[in-house]
Amino acid sequence: MSQPALSRDAIGGCKILVQTCAALLVDERVTVVSDPDTVEIGEGIASAASEVAEDVTHRTIDALLVHGQEPPADVAAQMARSHVIFGVTRLSMAHTQARLSASEEGARYLSLPDYSEAVLESQALRADFRGLTVEAESVAGALSNATEIVLYTGEGQRLVCSSEGRQGNSAPGWCPSPGSLASPPDSEANVAVVEDRSEGVFVVNGSIPCPELGLLQAEIELFVRDGLVTDIRGERSEALRSLLFGQSSSKARIIAEFGIGLNPSASLCGVMLEDEGCRGTVHLGVGGNATVGGKNEVAFHLDHVVGDATVEIDGQVIVENGTLKGI
Repeated sequence: MSQPALSRDAIGGCKILVQTCAALLVDERVTVVSDPDTVEIGEGIASAASEVAEDVTHRTIDALLVHGQEPPADVAAQMARSHVIFGVTRLSMAHTQARLSASEEGARYLSLPDYSEAVLESQALRADFRGLTVEAESVAGALSNATEIVLYTGEGQRLVCSSEGRQGNSAPGWCPSPGSLASPPDSEANVAVVEDRSEGVFVVNGSIPCPELGLLQAEIELFVRDGLVTDIRGERSEALRSLLFGQSSSKARIIAEFGIGLNPSASLCGVMLEDEGCRGTVHLGVGGNATVGGKNEVAFHLDHVVGDATVEIDGQVIVENGTLKGI
């Protein structure tokens, strides 16, 4: 395989993904999925994987239209036969049945949407992901079966969610076991919240990592009733309204996921994986959550990243003004 036209630091980032985050072994089958915008990144990862394993396939598909859109059936079948998958499409395939089916077959999945040479070169990708494992598991444990998750944002706006009956997901940034999912430089713990039990208001002041919005310069306020986003206010509210209310199903407006970032080397920058993993931030996923332990099956998922928030889980403060507390 020819050497990709990436910088030395970016090639080093590819090797971190392959050797540290995927923990690739010599006898394993690898599938890299890219699109026309990310084919060079896909080539870099495939090249790094080929230095470890012999069975490496790089598939380039048409650009996805939304996060959570299914890949072509033949690519999904290729994923299901793999030990390790690198999903490097611009938009995320993590919330797809193809990814879930591959994970259920034991594939380790690296979800790497919106990747660029800058992400590969970043300090955020050089974090000690394995060292964050214990903390990720601890926060995931706190999120598991929580009767009440309370998020305080803005000037005291309050959103109440529940993950009762749901298991938290530990995602420290690497794949420690068959079927595990990682999205480095994102390091987080998350849970699929009960779909009809979120109530209140939350203020997004960090980012909404999608082409239409990205890093925010002004706050956006979302109003939630019976689990559904019912209104949006703020300077960029019309762009977000178009995204959420423009979907074919109201299920795209369901509060689906609650996550807490753990990566101390990450900074808010408008790139989804770094923003979600930024230590002390909270992100609320709106749309599908069936692939992370929920019941809402819809081919749409959009995260909203909040900084400087306070989080209480069943009365215990887990995050205070953007600072993680001991659990």
